[in-house]
Amino acid sequence: MKRILTVLMAGALSFGMLTAAGCVDDPAAATCDDFDYYLANCYVACSTGWDCEYWYDSVDYDTQLDLDDCSICLADEADYGTCYDCTAPGGGSCQYLLESVLGITCAW
Repeated sequence: MKRILTVLMAGALSFGMLTAAGCVDDPAAATCDDFDYYLANCYVACSTGWDCEYWYDSVDYDTQLDLDDCSICLADEADYGTCYDCTAPGGGSCQYLLESVLGITCAW
């Protein structure tokens, strides 16, 4: 009886973890949060604004992947306190990608 309860509890816990993991991840929100973090720590007069997720969702999948990679790199730069620009996976500037795709304007 004790073994059955242990198996049932483990199954319920596994099911709960799998279900919860699927509803937490929103790539647009995570990417925009990383960009906001970078801008708040490096360029305080700039922010991604309310339209970030809209613009993110409106571009093609490859551009979204580039934005994801750039947001992680830029957030890391903010953590290091260096605030350097990163190179986008397709080449070019991540800061330019922010401006051209998400409509952010700043004096870099």
